[in-house]
Amino acid sequence: MVQTIPANEVTLRELKQAFGLHLAQNQSFFWEWSTDNPPLSEVEQHLLDRVKANFMELMEDPPMLENSVKMVVLLRYWI
Repeated sequence: MVQTIPANEVTLRELKQAFGLHLAQNQSFFWEWSTDNPPLSEVEQHLLDRVKANFMELMEDPPMLENSVKMVVLLRYWI
C-alpha cells in the first residue's frame, strides 16, 4: 500500500537519506537541453556556475521559498 506524505512534512535531506538520492552532475543527463543552443561566453558560464552553486546551497536547508530563490539568482547575477 502506498503512503502519501504532504510535501510540507518532509525535507529534501530526509528524501535523500530515505531513497539514496544524489545530484546528477553529468552534463548529458538532459541531452535535449544542449541541442540547438548557442554556446555560452566565459562570463555567462561563470555567472551561471555561481547561481547554480548558490541555488544548490539554498536547497540544502529548506524552506525553499520563492522569494529566497529569486534573491539568490538575482543577487548573484549583479554582484
